[in-house]
Amino acid sequence: MSNEVQEVKDWLRAFDAAVRDVDYERGKTLFADDVVGFGTYASMLEGLDKLVEGQWKNIWGVTRGFSFRLDEAHIGVDGDTAWIASPWDSEG
Repeated sequence: MSNEVQEVKDWLRAFDAAVRDVDYERGKTLFADDVVGFGTYASMLEGLDKLVEGQWKNIWGVTRGFSFRLDEAHIGVDGDTAWIASPWDSEG
């Protein structure tokens, strides 16, 4: 496994820990201010504050056991860009 792929897996571990701990501030440190995101609650949100308010705060508090299935993750890295396709597990 390349160092770059390991860094992406470390990022996923940090993010799923923030979700499990309902730690929005820690989660925010993992994203750029101009993030574009979506999820179960919101179809499309532009900007970190909108992502936190419109998705995370509606989901994280009612989700238990969130974790990515890293052994099934598909990860690609090219320079300073990475992509991830990974299933996850959670309840709630």
